[in-house]
Amino acid sequence: MMMMAVVLEGTHSFLPNSNQFILWFPPSPPPPTTTNQKPLSTPPGISKRHRTRLTKAAAAKTQEVRVCTNRTCRKQGSFQTLEVVTDLAPPDITVKSSGCLGRCGSGPNVALLPQGIIVNHCGTAAKAAQFMATAANVSDVNISKSLEALALRKTAQAESELANFSKAEELLSLAIDLQPFGGIHIMYKYRSLARLAMRNYLGALEDAREALRLAPRYLEVMFSWPWKNMMQRRSHI
Repeated sequence: MMMMAVVLEGTHSFLPNSNQFILWFPPSPPPPTTTNQKPLSTPPGISKRHRTRLTKAAAAKTQEVRVCTNRTCRKQGSFQTLEVVTDLAPPDITVKSSGCLGRCGSGPNVALLPQGIIVNHCGTAAKAAQFMATAANVSDVNISKSLEALALRKTAQAESELANFSKAEELLSLAIDLQPFGGIHIMYKYRSLARLAMRNYLGALEDAREALRLAPRYLEVMFSWPWKNMMQRRSHI
Protein backbone atom coordinates (compact mmCIF):
# COMPACT_ATOMS: atom_id res chain seq x y z
CA MET A 1 0.00 0.00 0.00
CA MET A 2 1.49 3.34 -1.00
CA MET A 3 1.92 6.21 1.44
CA MET A 4 0.52 9.48 0.07
CA ALA A 5 0.92 13.06 1.21
CA VAL A 6 -1.67 15.82 0.93
CA VAL A 7 -1.61 19.50 1.78
CA LEU A 8 -4.41 21.57 3.22
CA GLU A 9 -5.42 24.29 0.79
CA GLY A 10 -4.67 27.87 1.83
CA THR A 11 -4.16 27.23 5.54
CA HIS A 12 -1.95 25.44 8.01
CA SER A 13 -4.85 24.62 10.33
CA PHE A 14 -6.65 21.35 10.08
CA LEU A 15 -10.36 21.30 9.37
CA PRO A 16 -12.01 18.01 10.32
CA ASN A 17 -14.24 16.53 7.64
CA SER A 18 -13.07 19.14 5.14
CA ASN A 19 -12.76 18.20 1.48
CA GLN A 20 -10.28 20.95 0.65
CA PHE A 21 -7.22 18.84 -0.14
CA ILE A 22 -4.57 19.11 -2.81
CA LEU A 23 -3.19 15.74 -3.78
CA TRP A 24 0.24 17.08 -4.82
CA PHE A 25 2.55 19.60 -3.26
CA PRO A 26 2.38 23.16 -4.62
CA PRO A 27 5.59 24.74 -5.94
CA SER A 28 7.73 26.10 -3.11
CA PRO A 29 11.16 27.70 -2.81
CA PRO A 30 13.92 25.13 -2.45
CA PRO A 31 15.17 24.62 1.13
CA PRO A 32 18.64 25.87 2.13
CA THR A 33 21.25 23.42 0.97
CA THR A 34 23.74 21.89 3.35
CA THR A 35 27.07 20.46 2.37
CA ASN A 36 26.91 17.37 4.57
CA GLN A 37 23.30 16.31 4.11
CA LYS A 38 22.74 13.12 2.15
CA PRO A 39 19.44 11.99 0.62
CA LEU A 40 17.36 9.54 2.61
CA SER A 41 17.01 6.04 1.30
CA THR A 42 13.55 5.22 0.02
CA PRO A 43 11.61 3.20 2.64
CA PRO A 44 9.18 0.46 1.62
CA GLY A 45 5.86 1.83 0.44
CA ILE A 46 7.08 5.36 -0.30
CA SER A 47 7.93 6.41 -3.83
CA LYS A 48 11.02 8.54 -4.44
CA ARG A 49 8.74 11.31 -5.69
CA HIS A 50 6.73 11.43 -2.46
CA ARG A 51 9.84 11.10 -0.31
CA THR A 52 11.55 14.00 -2.08
CA ARG A 53 8.55 16.27 -1.62
CA LEU A 54 8.11 15.31 2.00
CA THR A 55 11.80 15.90 2.70
CA LYS A 56 11.66 19.37 1.14
CA ALA A 57 8.57 20.25 3.14
CA ALA A 58 10.11 18.90 6.35
CA ALA A 59 13.13 21.13 5.74
CA ALA A 60 10.84 24.04 6.68
CA LYS A 61 11.51 22.92 10.28
CA THR A 62 8.81 20.75 11.73
CA GLN A 63 7.63 21.97 15.12
CA GLU A 64 4.75 19.62 15.81
CA VAL A 65 3.44 16.23 14.69
CA ARG A 66 -0.18 15.20 15.12
CA VAL A 67 -1.38 11.63 14.85
CA CYS A 68 -5.06 11.00 14.18
CA THR A 69 -6.59 8.72 16.82
CA ASN A 70 -10.14 9.05 15.59
CA ARG A 71 -12.23 5.90 15.08
CA THR A 72 -11.12 4.84 11.60
CA CYS A 73 -7.40 5.55 12.08
CA ARG A 74 -7.56 3.92 15.49
CA LYS A 75 -8.77 0.70 13.88
CA GLN A 76 -5.86 0.94 11.43
CA GLY A 77 -3.27 1.06 14.22
CA SER A 78 -2.80 4.76 14.95
CA PHE A 79 -2.08 4.17 18.66
CA GLN A 80 1.01 2.16 17.70
CA THR A 81 1.96 4.93 15.30
CA LEU A 82 1.52 7.54 18.05
CA GLU A 83 3.69 5.52 20.43
CA VAL A 84 6.54 5.03 17.94
CA VAL A 85 6.49 8.65 16.76
CA THR A 86 6.42 9.94 20.35
CA ASP A 87 9.28 7.70 21.51
CA LEU A 88 11.52 8.54 18.53
CA ALA A 89 10.74 12.26 18.29
CA PRO A 90 13.66 14.65 18.77
CA PRO A 91 13.24 16.87 21.84
CA ASP A 92 12.45 19.95 19.72
CA ILE A 93 9.39 18.35 18.04
CA THR A 94 6.12 18.07 19.94
CA VAL A 95 3.92 15.03 19.28
CA LYS A 96 0.19 15.06 20.00
CA SER A 97 -2.85 12.97 19.18
CA SER A 98 -5.57 14.66 17.17
CA GLY A 99 -9.08 14.25 15.87
CA CYS A 100 -9.95 13.46 12.28
CA LEU A 101 -7.56 14.87 9.68
CA GLY A 102 -9.71 13.79 6.74
CA ARG A 103 -8.90 11.10 4.16
CA CYS A 104 -10.56 8.47 6.36
CA GLY A 105 -9.73 4.96 5.23
CA SER A 106 -6.23 5.96 4.13
CA GLY A 107 -4.81 6.01 7.63
CA PRO A 108 -3.29 6.07 10.02
CA ASN A 109 -2.92 9.73 9.05
CA VAL A 110 -0.14 11.89 10.48
CA ALA A 111 0.26 15.65 10.10
CA LEU A 112 3.28 17.96 10.05
CA LEU A 113 3.00 21.49 11.42
CA PRO A 114 3.46 24.29 10.48
CA GLN A 115 3.82 22.95 6.93
CA GLY A 116 0.26 21.61 6.84
CA ILE A 117 1.24 18.26 5.34
CA ILE A 118 -0.72 15.07 5.96
CA VAL A 119 0.90 11.69 5.32
CA ASN A 120 -1.29 8.62 4.89
CA HIS A 121 -0.74 4.91 5.58
CA CYS A 122 1.67 5.20 8.54
CA GLY A 123 0.37 1.94 9.94
CA THR A 124 3.59 0.04 10.69
CA ALA A 125 6.38 0.76 13.13
CA ALA A 126 8.89 1.02 10.26
CA LYS A 127 6.77 3.56 8.36
CA ALA A 128 6.10 5.57 11.52
CA ALA A 129 9.82 5.63 12.32
CA GLN A 130 10.74 6.64 8.76
CA PHE A 131 8.11 9.38 8.86
CA MET A 132 9.59 10.73 12.10
CA ALA A 133 13.13 10.64 10.70
CA THR A 134 11.99 12.51 7.59
CA ALA A 135 10.01 15.03 9.64
CA ALA A 136 13.11 15.68 11.76
CA ASN A 137 15.18 16.04 8.57
CA VAL A 138 17.65 13.40 9.73
CA SER A 139 19.87 11.77 7.10
CA ASP A 140 21.71 8.43 7.10
CA VAL A 141 19.05 6.82 9.30
CA ASN A 142 19.14 3.15 10.24
CA ILE A 143 15.45 2.55 10.98
CA SER A 144 15.89 -1.05 12.14
CA LYS A 145 18.52 -0.06 14.73
CA SER A 146 16.35 2.77 16.02
CA LEU A 147 13.40 0.40 16.45
CA GLU A 148 15.66 -2.19 18.09
CA ALA A 149 16.86 0.45 20.55
CA LEU A 150 13.26 1.41 21.29
CA ALA A 151 12.34 -2.24 21.96
CA LEU A 152 15.32 -2.56 24.34
CA ARG A 153 14.17 0.54 26.19
CA LYS A 154 10.67 -0.86 26.62
CA THR A 155 12.08 -4.14 27.96
CA ALA A 156 14.35 -2.22 30.33
CA GLN A 157 11.38 -0.27 31.69
CA ALA A 158 9.61 -3.57 32.40
CA GLU A 159 12.71 -4.87 34.21
CA SER A 160 12.87 -1.68 36.29
CA GLU A 161 9.26 -2.18 37.36
CA LEU A 162 10.32 -5.63 38.62
CA ALA A 163 13.23 -3.99 40.49
CA ASN A 164 15.76 -5.71 38.18
CA PHE A 165 17.79 -2.53 37.91
CA SER A 166 21.04 -4.20 36.90
CA LYS A 167 19.33 -5.86 33.93
CA ALA A 168 17.60 -2.60 33.06
CA GLU A 169 20.93 -0.76 33.05
CA GLU A 170 22.43 -3.42 30.76
CA LEU A 171 19.54 -3.20 28.28
CA LEU A 172 19.56 0.60 28.25
CA SER A 173 23.31 0.62 27.62
CA LEU A 174 22.75 -1.61 24.60
CA ALA A 175 19.98 0.70 23.39
CA ILE A 176 22.17 3.78 23.72
CA ASP A 177 25.02 2.06 21.87
CA LEU A 178 22.70 1.58 18.88
CA GLN A 179 22.51 5.38 18.55
CA PRO A 180 18.82 5.79 17.57
CA PHE A 181 18.05 8.98 15.66
CA GLY A 182 15.59 10.15 18.31
CA GLY A 183 14.54 9.47 21.89
CA ILE A 184 18.07 8.78 23.13
CA HIS A 185 17.70 11.45 25.84
CA ILE A 186 14.84 9.36 27.29
CA MET A 187 17.12 6.32 27.37
CA TYR A 188 19.73 8.26 29.32
CA LYS A 189 17.00 9.34 31.73
CA TYR A 190 15.87 5.76 32.42
CA ARG A 191 19.44 4.53 32.78
CA SER A 192 20.06 7.37 35.18
CA LEU A 193 17.10 6.27 37.31
CA ALA A 194 18.26 2.62 37.19
CA ARG A 195 21.74 3.64 38.34
CA LEU A 196 20.23 5.81 41.03
CA ALA A 197 18.30 2.82 42.35
CA MET A 198 21.59 0.87 42.38
CA ARG A 199 23.21 3.74 44.35
CA ASN A 200 25.59 4.48 41.52
CA TYR A 201 25.16 8.19 42.12
CA LEU A 202 28.03 9.37 39.93
CA GLY A 203 26.83 7.32 36.96
CA ALA A 204 23.27 8.51 37.51
CA LEU A 205 24.37 12.12 37.59
CA GLU A 206 26.43 11.72 34.40
CA ASP A 207 23.44 10.23 32.57
CA ALA A 208 21.13 13.01 33.76
CA ARG A 209 23.59 15.62 32.55
CA GLU A 210 23.83 13.90 29.17
CA ALA A 211 20.03 13.79 28.88
CA LEU A 212 19.88 17.51 29.58
CA ARG A 213 22.70 18.22 27.14
CA LEU A 214 20.79 16.44 24.39
CA ALA A 215 17.48 18.01 25.42
CA PRO A 216 18.00 21.20 27.45
CA ARG A 217 14.26 21.63 27.96
CA TYR A 218 13.81 18.08 29.19
CA LEU A 219 13.19 19.18 32.77
CA GLU A 220 11.40 15.94 33.65
CA VAL A 221 14.84 14.46 34.34
CA MET A 222 15.78 16.86 37.12
CA PHE A 223 12.33 17.32 38.60
CA SER A 224 11.45 13.64 38.98
CA TRP A 225 11.21 12.63 42.61
CA PRO A 226 14.17 10.19 42.58
CA TRP A 227 16.46 12.97 41.44
CA LYS A 228 15.21 15.26 44.21
CA ASN A 229 16.09 12.61 46.77
CA MET A 230 19.52 12.10 45.25
CA MET A 231 20.34 15.78 45.18
CA GLN A 232 19.29 16.07 48.83
CA ARG A 233 21.54 13.16 49.74
CA ARG A 234 24.50 14.65 47.86
CA SER A 235 24.02 17.98 49.62
CA HIS A 236 24.61 16.19 52.95
CA ILE A 237 27.73 14.33 51.79
